[in-house]
Amino acid sequence: MDSFCLLIAHSENCRLLAEFLANHYRIIIQAPQDNLDLDELFDLCIVDGLALHQYKTQIQRRVQQESPIFLPVLLVTHQQYLQQTTGYLWEVVDDVLITPVNKRELLVRVGTLLRLRYYSLEKIQLIQRLQ
Repeated sequence: MDSFCLLIAHSENCRLLAEFLANHYRIIIQAPQDNLDLDELFDLCIVDGLALHQYKTQIQRRVQQESPIFLPVLLVTHQQYLQQTTGYLWEVVDDVLITPVNKRELLVRVGTLLRLRYYSLEKIQLIQRLQ
C-alpha cells in the first residue's frame, strides 16, 4: 500500500487530510517539531507552507537520499503563500494544491505524483537488470 508522510503544521487541516486519505493510503503523520524524523519509508510527502518553510532542509535531504528515485513533495497552501514565496519553492516542491482543497483534484494530483514515482522505480530496476 502506498504511504504518505503528512507534514502539516495546522493540526485540524492535518487531521482532515489524514482522515480523507486514510481511506486510500497508509498515512504517516509527522508532527512539526525541532527534531523532525523523515527516516520512515514513504512514497509521497504532503506539506503545508509553514512546515515547508520550517523543514525545507530536512525535506530536501530526504529527497536527495532517495535519488535517483523520484520522491514527490506536494505543497498544500493558500494562494497568498505562493505570491509571497521566494524561488526556493521549486527546489523542494513538485506540485502545488491551492486551498480550499477539492478532494477529487487531490486524488488526481496524488495519483499523478505516485505514477511518476513508480515510473522512476521501474526505470532504476530496468537499468540494474541490464548491468
